[in-house]
This record gives sequence, C-alpha cells and structure tokens, in this order.
Amino acid sequence: FCLSRGLGDVYKRQTPDTIDPACDTITYVKHIQAIFVQKCISCHIAGGTGPGDYTKSENIKNQKDRIKVRAVIDGTMPEGGSMTKQERELLGKWIDCGTKGI
Repeated sequence: FCLSRGLGDVYKRQTPDTIDPACDTITYVKHIQAIFVQKCISCHIAGGTGPGDYTKSENIKNQKDRIKVRAVIDGTMPEGGSMTKQERELLGKWIDCGTKGI
C-alpha cells in the first residue's frame, strides 16, 4: 500500500500548463471564441445542420476530441475549408492545453 502510494506521488500527472508555456496564454475568450463564432456556430447550434450546439461551453468541452480530429487534424471542418492554418493550429493547441477559459 505505501509503495503504490509513493509511486503515485512520483507519477503525478503534469497539467498542460506546466508542459507548454503557450498554455498559459491561449484562452477561449481572447483567442478561440471568435473561431467558433465565425467558423462553427452557423451549423453547430440548436436546430442547426451540424451535430452539437457550440454556443454552450459544456458541448465544446464534451466534443473537444472530435473537434480536434475534424477541424485540426483532418481539416474536414468547417465544410468548405474556411479555417486558416493559423486558426487550426491555435484551436489544436488550445484543446491540447485543456480548453482553458471555457
């Protein structure tokens, strides 16, 4: 018991904030909200054509992995490819950093 407890202390999970200094600066309101408003919410809203309502922060948090795959990795979202490479990179970094500020 004591050994496993001691190992747990050794292997404490580092948060993204301690790994990457960019995580301390990227926030939803300052950097990411405009991307969702301009690129996502026209479809991803209650009653919209896309799944999920991204006007609600809990939906973004719950779908962050899917958002990363579709918008950042595959680049299949938004439809029509209107997101810039810089927006994709910023969105991906924000997700990797734990969706800070939402």
